[in-house]
Amino acid sequence: MRLNKKYGRWIVFGREIRDVHGIRHALVKCECGVCRYVAVRSLETGKSKSCGCLRKEILKKLHQTHKQTKSKDCTRQKKLLDGQFLVGEV
Repeated sequence: MRLNKKYGRWIVFGREIRDVHGIRHALVKCECGVCRYVAVRSLETGKSKSCGCLRKEILKKLHQTHKQTKSKDCTRQKKLLDGQFLVGEV
């Protein structure tokens, strides 16, 4: 693998090693600063994109509120989604 090549948020910065099973691993560093060995195949196929920071960021954006969660409309919508209304009550 080439040094400084980027795979998702990973950047290859160290030498490649093989484990006891012959699987190649490269020393990589995530944009957030985490360093670890990752299987070369996972990098090349796109299976590994980051250390987990990308997933955390996506989940954080998905669960952001719009500061209206206590309003009457939002509470009603949440109850509808949770199935808390009885038929005819809506």
